[in-house]
Amino acid sequence: MKQFVYIIISTLVFACAKAPSKELDMEASETIEALEEDSRPIISENEAYIILITQKLQEFIDKETLEKSHPDFSSRSKQNSVLSIKDTNIKEVNFIGAFQTVSDSIKTVKTEVVFATTIDTIITTIKTSNIEIEGELLKTTKITFDTIGTKSTSDL
Repeated sequence: MKQFVYIIISTLVFACAKAPSKELDMEASETIEALEEDSRPIISENEAYIILITQKLQEFIDKETLEKSHPDFSSRSKQNSVLSIKDTNIKEVNFIGAFQTVSDSIKTVKTEVVFATTIDTIITTIKTSNIEIEGELLKTTKITFDTIGTKSTSDL
């Protein structure tokens, strides 16, 4: 009977002990995950600006559409619209030429916005600044749009 109790106790001790092989496996998997996170593709500055400009233009179009359908939501004084908003979905955004640096925090670029039936050309102004919040330095970006001209895709 004593032998049976010793066998059960020793089995419990070995079963409940930390298994060093499992620790090594977890460390190895964490290392692999860290490598996978580092190997994700990094996008260029132009691609990042195109994504940001597309998002901001879509927000602007959505706001304009909302203001047209519900005048109560008008949040700014009436001014000329930057885009000829017939279409509400942006197909593509491209830069025409290189960025022109106005100052160390302001850049401008001519931007072509392609919709289903029209192509608008606008001037995009990108203002960046650094803000410190709770000891952490954050980069803020403000984008504004000005008009240049509009072409119909049938004119191309």
